[in-house]
Order: sequence, then C-alpha cells, then structure tokens
Amino acid sequence: MANRVIFMDSGEIVEVAAKDAVFGSPRPDRDLTADRHFHKLRNMNEKAAVKALAALAQEARLQIFRALVGVAPEGMTPSALSALLDIPASTLSFHLKELIHADLITVARDGRNLYYRPAVDRMDDLLSYLTDHCCHGKPCGAARARRQSICQARKNT
Repeated sequence: MANRVIFMDSGEIVEVAAKDAVFGSPRPDRDLTADRHFHKLRNMNEKAAVKALAALAQEARLQIFRALVGVAPEGMTPSALSALLDIPASTLSFHLKELIHADLITVARDGRNLYYRPAVDRMDDLLSYLTDHCCHGKPCGAARARRQSICQARKNT
C-alpha cells in the first residue's frame, strides 16, 4: 500500500501507483482511507456539492435554510416560515422545492400540516466535503474544531 495513492476525483475513489500520480492531484503521501472523516467523503460528491451550494447561493433560500437550522430538529410550517421571513407563500413554495431538490431540507406531514426540517447530516457532509482537503492533508486546528462542532439536533437523532 505504501506505493499506492488513494484520492477523490469527481466524487469517485481512485487508486493509482505513486509514480503515476499527476500534478494537481492530492499529495501522493496522503492516504484518505486513514482519514477518520473518509466515510463522509463518500456521501458527498462534486455534483451533489455543486447542487447544494447553488441552492444556497440565493438570498431567500439561504434565509430559509438558516431559519430551519435554527429550529432543528422540530422544523417549521410554511406559514410560520412565510411570516418569519416575510416571503409570499407562492415564492416560499418555489424556494422550498429547490432546497428539497438539493437534499438540504426534508418535509414531513403531521396531520394537516407540512413541517420542513434541515437535513443536518447532509449539511454536515457538505461542510466536511469542503474542508477535508485543507492544509495539504496535514492536521489543521481550525478545520478539526469545525468538524467537532456537530449540531445538537444531529446528536439527538
């Protein structure tokens, strides 16, 4: 295994001989299988990360997502979100659909009401995907501190 390099390439796990590692790929001495967050890398690929970031790259959707994270794990009804954020119901419906399509929120029916909740695991996967390759694979105090600050909603589920 010492002469092999394992890295992520467009969401796929790639293993190559160290001598064949190309410039621009992760450092040859970095074995991602030894990374304690490797399981998270497999949950989020580049396309999913782009879809999630594109969904959050709109002011109203970012406000909606942050409001839902703030009330996790209980969630909120569309009427409560609309009143809180002063977003018309039809506009809110469109933005909620986009966040669901990006797998950032979930919806569940409780009687006559719909409750929208943040997909905290997916949010954590996105954050891990964005930070796991910082500092050229060397331990980084800032990244490690961020990874350890797991949401209480996730711990309780």
